[in-house]
Formats: sequence, C-alpha cells, structure tokens
Amino acid sequence: MVTADDTRVIDGEFAWYGPTGFDVGNFLAHYVMAWYAQSNHPGSRDDHDAFRAAIAADIANFWLTFRRRFLEIWRDSESTGDGVPASHFADAAGRARLEAFRHSYLKAIFRDAVGFMAIKIIRRIVGFAQIADFLAIDDEARRAEAEAGALAFARSLLLQPDRFAEIESVVAALPTFEAAGLDPNKSRAPR
Repeated sequence: MVTADDTRVIDGEFAWYGPTGFDVGNFLAHYVMAWYAQSNHPGSRDDHDAFRAAIAADIANFWLTFRRRFLEIWRDSESTGDGVPASHFADAAGRARLEAFRHSYLKAIFRDAVGFMAIKIIRRIVGFAQIADFLAIDDEARRAEAEAGALAFARSLLLQPDRFAEIESVVAALPTFEAAGLDPNKSRAPR
C-alpha cells in the first residue's frame, strides 16, 4: 500500500517467487475451509448443500481451468526456453516427449498444491491468522466440529498424498472427513 508519504507491505512473506503449487494450494485451501464451515452458517440444509456443491464444483473447475490454460500457454509459446531446448523435441518422438514432460510438470504442481493446501488449512485453523468462515460460527462446539473435519482432511492430504493424485479425488474426499474427530457415541445436535 502506497501513499504520498508512506509505503506499507502487508503479508510481505508472500511477496516472492516460489513453487507454482503454493499459490494454487493457497487458493484451493480457502475453498475447502469454506466447504467445511458452510453447514454451520445460517440457512436451510438445502441451501448449505447447494452452496457446498457449488464450492466443490468451483474447486474442480479452478484446477481443471488452470491446468488447461497452463498447457495452452506452454504449447502456444514460440520458445521452449533454455531448460527445454527446441532441438531436443523437433521430431514426432521429441514432441511426444515434450508433451509427456508438460503433463509430468503439471502433476508435480498438483502434488505441491495438495501439500500447500493442507498446510494452509492447518495454519488458518491452528495459527494466529484465522478465517471468518470459522470465526463466524458462534457455537463453539459446532465451530470445533467444522474445524476438526477440515483438519482431518488436511492431515490426510499430508499423510496419504497418493490418494489425492487428481482433483476429483480431493473433491470426493471432502464429505469423508466432515465428522472427523467427533465422539461416534455422541449424537450431533440437529442443525
């Protein structure tokens, strides 16, 4: 933020060049946390379900659109750069190798994004910089339930990353962890 008399940097720790998966994971983490918090906000169950379905669709759509555009831009670029010399990929076999490399590179970005997503979820629940999605839940028990689900999801991302090799597996796992950390012998209060 800049004025005529002053310059301030907010969240300067994020003003850097780093792995692409960091930004992707950060963005997705906020969607995931909103998904877990949603059923504890005012509204009907149908409203919550519809909003959660929209969030899940947005999660998948964001990654699939990012992936598609990343590949389009890379394929359309005239130069392959020093790291990928054009002379190595001039024939049909070379072009196939380059395409395989592109897909491998995107898989690595996704793997990084899954890890960064997990860390961001944990940081925003356990750390100092918490988010309004959870803080707006007045009932502490309900907030704890929502946070426990998100934390269990994040833990699974970190401990079993191979289960989350595609965005569809990430989205499909969201409801799996909704009741995580709750006493299975204790019934939940109706919403």
